[in-house]
This record gives sequence, structure tokens and C-alpha cells, in this order.
Amino acid sequence: MPKKFNIDRRKAHLSSLICSGQITREEAIKEMGKDVYTFEKLKEDKHFVLDKLEISEKEFNQLLSLPPKSFLDYPSYIGSIPGQFLKLIEYIYKYLNKNR
Repeated sequence: MPKKFNIDRRKAHLSSLICSGQITREEAIKEMGKDVYTFEKLKEDKHFVLDKLEISEKEFNQLLSLPPKSFLDYPSYIGSIPGQFLKLIEYIYKYLNKNR
């Protein structure tokens, strides 16, 4: 997720630890400076995913190189939402993704 979608779940987790007083902001910033994965762990997890999906490493790398998709790219109930509200949702979604 950090590589393909620019999402780092540590942010939310560390933020909740700061809010609950379990760590300081400075400790969280220090933790965010560390690598998400060690090379060995990344290699191990990658092979696990390849085995589960039954795909080759080449296919996996091709999938990673594709541009990310949004929920707006797929059919859903979102079309039943009134027009103005839907435009607001799309605007917020695009704004948030533009600023990543």
C-alpha cells in the first residue's frame, strides 16, 4: 500500500497513540522516519502473496506498475446519491488524492 497507493497505515495508528498519551509526537515522527519494511520481510511477504494469488513475479510487478484505481471507476450504489451531494463526494475524494 505505501508503494502503490501512497498509504501508510502507521499514520493513523501512531496518531491514536499520541491522542491517548501512550507516545509523544516526537516519538511518532521518529517512528515514521523508519522504513515500513525490512528487505527480508518485504521479500517474505511478496512471495507469500505470489503463492496465494498464484501469479508470477512478472505479473505482480505489472499490477504494481498500473495506475491506482478509485472506487469511482467501478459501478456501485453511488449513482443513487442525489447529484449535488455526489459532486461534493467526488470533489473531496479528488482533492484528498491530489494532495498525497
